[in-house]
Amino acid sequence: MRKFQLDGKMIKQLRDARPHASTQKEFAHEIRVSERHLRAIENEDAPVALDVAERIARALGKPFERLLGSKDFEHRLGSASNEPRIPPNGVSSAEAPDPTMLGSQTLVPELRELLPRFDKTTARAMTDEASLVELVRQNWVLIPQVLTKLSAETSNYAEELISILGSLADDPRAEIRPCGDGAEQIALRRRVRELLVLLKGNDIWVYGADNMKRLPESNALQPADQGLDLEFQAIVAFGPPGEFGETSVDVSIDRGQPIKIIW
Repeated sequence: MRKFQLDGKMIKQLRDARPHASTQKEFAHEIRVSERHLRAIENEDAPVALDVAERIARALGKPFERLLGSKDFEHRLGSASNEPRIPPNGVSSAEAPDPTMLGSQTLVPELRELLPRFDKTTARAMTDEASLVELVRQNWVLIPQVLTKLSAETSNYAEELISILGSLADDPRAEIRPCGDGAEQIALRRRVRELLVLLKGNDIWVYGADNMKRLPESNALQPADQGLDLEFQAIVAFGPPGEFGETSVDVSIDRGQPIKIIW
């Protein structure tokens, strides 16, 4: 799985500046990692998977590529020698002047990577209704995916589950926001729990993941200074149980636009 190294110092500064949920314990719970993992990210620039990077970025209100760190920059260049090395002035390494001729001003090469608009990410198994409901409520839009064959019975269960979860997604752009009293919320959670059991009893597991989609949609790389809107998506997939004990599957994502990352 591809890993990204974030700027831990910047993450800590942005977290501390938040008006709410700014402690490590609160922030770790929000982005669904352990406090120990968060400390490693902030203090040691520990690498993280893309889904974790995007959850951190979402919580801090920043596109994740702006949080990328450079602690292991030279190591990345050395381990990716087949990648193009482009200096900051845009001149290729073959055309760049000999650094020894520039006195103390040496050119620092950059490693560029283009993440495609359409890609894959890892979704984890949702084993209880609380984690599934929380995933959906933290996002604006629900994106369902079917990764295995459903019978008429399991198809009905899946449709009902998607209908319930879709009513819980909290899109600030929508005219009608999720509502309901405590009794209704308890009933919905109980039914979500029942549907998860019914699906699992028929060898259909429910998996969930986050995705941060950039708008407007485009298949071409967009200028860095262009206005950017974000749409936070909860991906809920119906798939087979792990054949060898796996608790995750790959799901398709649409980033909205290709993303250029410069290390």
